[in-house]
Amino acid sequence: MRAVAGDGLFTADTSEPNWSKAHNILLQPFGNRAMQSYHPSMVDIADQLVKKWERLNGDEEIDVVHDMTALTLDTIGLALRTTASIRSTGATTIRSWNRWCARWKPS
Repeated sequence: MRAVAGDGLFTADTSEPNWSKAHNILLQPFGNRAMQSYHPSMVDIADQLVKKWERLNGDEEIDVVHDMTALTLDTIGLALRTTASIRSTGATTIRSWNRWCARWKPS
């Protein structure tokens, strides 16, 4: 995974400098105060998914892996966009994440 994703929070060893840098960038967006600010939007994203499932016909299958992956990425993207202006050091990371999310198509 490291060869594809590079050296960062999810691929670096916790003793490596890039892990610490990525971890520090994400501390504020995922801290208690920040989460309280976007919690209503997180609930809205989850409600939209439930409504999508409710609109399906009884014989239609739900692709849970696809839907939950999309829900997770939407929620992470929301958290990063909501706090994009907190630190200029994180702005590049956030823009890169948002570009990746915009291109991501689940298989």
